[in-house]
Amino acid sequence: AALPRMPVPPLRRTLDQLIDSLTPLYGQDSGQVREFKRQAAEFEKSIGYKLQRVLQLKSWWAPNYVTDWWEKYVYLMSRSPLPINSNYYILDHSYFKPTSNPAARAGYIVHHLLRVKRMLDREQIEPLLIRSTIPVCMSQYERAFSTTRVPGEDIDELVHYPSSKSKHIIVLSSGHYYKVDVYDSDGAVLSTRVLEDLFQWIVDDSKQHDSLLNSQSEPASPTTPPKSRPIMEKSTEQPIRTSSPAPSSKTRPLMERFAEQPIRTPSPTLPLKSRPLWSVSQSESRLAALTALERTKWAKIRRQHFLESEASANKDFLATLESAINVVSFCSDPVSDDFSERGKMGLHGNGRNIWFDKNANLIFHPSGRFAVHCEHSWADAPVFAHLIEFVYTAEAANPDKIYDSCGRCLPDPAAQKPIRQPERLVWRCSESLANEIDDAYQFSLKNNADLDLVVRDFNEYGKGVIKCFKVSPDAYVQMVLHLAYYRMHGKFALTYESSMTRLFLCGRTETVRSLTQSACDFVLAMCAKECDSGLRIRLLRRAADEHQTSYRNAMAGLGCDRHLFALYVIGRGLGYESEFLKSTLTLPWILSTSQQPQQQLADTPSCDLPEFRDCVSPGGGFGPVADQGYGVSYMLAGDFRIFFHVSSKRSAADTDSTRFMDHIYQALRDVKALFDGHSTAA
Repeated sequence: AALPRMPVPPLRRTLDQLIDSLTPLYGQDSGQVREFKRQAAEFEKSIGYKLQRVLQLKSWWAPNYVTDWWEKYVYLMSRSPLPINSNYYILDHSYFKPTSNPAARAGYIVHHLLRVKRMLDREQIEPLLIRSTIPVCMSQYERAFSTTRVPGEDIDELVHYPSSKSKHIIVLSSGHYYKVDVYDSDGAVLSTRVLEDLFQWIVDDSKQHDSLLNSQSEPASPTTPPKSRPIMEKSTEQPIRTSSPAPSSKTRPLMERFAEQPIRTPSPTLPLKSRPLWSVSQSESRLAALTALERTKWAKIRRQHFLESEASANKDFLATLESAINVVSFCSDPVSDDFSERGKMGLHGNGRNIWFDKNANLIFHPSGRFAVHCEHSWADAPVFAHLIEFVYTAEAANPDKIYDSCGRCLPDPAAQKPIRQPERLVWRCSESLANEIDDAYQFSLKNNADLDLVVRDFNEYGKGVIKCFKVSPDAYVQMVLHLAYYRMHGKFALTYESSMTRLFLCGRTETVRSLTQSACDFVLAMCAKECDSGLRIRLLRRAADEHQTSYRNAMAGLGCDRHLFALYVIGRGLGYESEFLKSTLTLPWILSTSQQPQQQLADTPSCDLPEFRDCVSPGGGFGPVADQGYGVSYMLAGDFRIFFHVSSKRSAADTDSTRFMDHIYQALRDVKALFDGHSTAA
């Protein structure tokens, strides 16, 4: 609450800024620009002034004049399916893999995320500071765990459960859903080894039931009890341990944060209770596909088959799932270590292994790889990236203190306390619901197949070289993207770059319109046959300086897009129709881009250190905003590499993510070549 409220920009400034951003797209003397100018002048003289006054009144009493409307109307009122269109993913270490045992990896990741959650609950996470001085708003962190997006027929609802009512996770394996209480009888977080054993038991149990179903001509009797099995049964597999970096003294402060409270383990011979043997049909195993549907359709199915169903188990099942801290999903399909394949499994999964409504799905591959799938409405990507950075850093710094030589989590010698056994969740699937699930699964597969996602590691140079050119690294990459797009498509594209407004109370994001006239001049100079390197460098620096000014203005609350959006909401609420606002706000973002923060923790070791270069996460990505466009996220990972995530739709006539990535690589090489042999001080 000590942070300032975000100011409402002057109306004339916003309108001028909008027109300036459209001029390079259409041309200074084009009919489109003249029409936009006419509509802007008419809007300002008519209802613009009235709407501006109302918005100023709201800014005086509301925590933020636009954030609540942004969440409601852009996210929760959207009827589009969540995967690819809204949600995003985060990958784990780029090349370093601490264990090939997925249950062990899950035991560690879940355990330490729960410790991060405890730090959040106790308000022990230090606020982020820009340049170690300027604080940013941390309000989005409140819903990082135990949150679900509930579908509605007209608008969704974001529901957050307090820690007192959310003490479990949901584990999804082979179409079976399990409830796992993650605290012992004293309220302590279960140790990594105990969680590993619980997860391994669940994976084996789900596979056992499926194999029994396949070996029988008739479904098993619901009264037939399975054999009891010990939680701590040893795995028959011996995972191959990959090379790991040596522990670093730079990470000791971070590790000390995770050593506040002893972790208690149960008896290694504690058996699980006998339970009825049952199996799920093919339709039932695809239940999660319902959350990939268009939101209104999923809301109707949810109401009919779960909330109003005669089977009370369905309502209880949904309540248990939606109140979970998060979802842990064990993927049975082999996934290669290729970045693009890992990204696809993180963004949309296999059509049945992600519950897209949950705040976070932790997805574990058979190889031991890991990805996070996040619902977007509760917070923006840097928030969960910050939380997962705690986990990644500790894992990379001290793998030998986490996993043994076989890749299993090291046992904890602390005192033993009772724990609850995993509970397999039961629900009833009628014939009509099975048909809905099958249709949803086919719909999901079709959407997934339409995604063209390419993720690559550009390791020829990074921000260390770019800084020597006296150019902002982010602005440099933006100019490269404009150059690559123009070379491939022969035209410029309306470009969105996400900037944060968290310098203000409850701030989220603002748009940086990075296609400027200066950017166009640089691109055209690069494509001109007769143009010397000196001129191109000067045009690049001018365009980069203008971009940096726009970025800083956006962070300071002086962007134009959130302001125009808020004016549009007020106009609709007061019964005004503005063709100007409607037309400008619906222009498609052909290039939707975002730079990902590479390091948000002060004590994270530099990824430029040789022992940590393979440990840096490639970051994550998202789907294209426009059907005929691209979604591009990038991470300047230290001084030596840049990770790119490029997405588009295969059904689009002119897009091709692989070709666009190739053009990005060539543009990076060509722009660097300008400075080779040329004085960077020039």
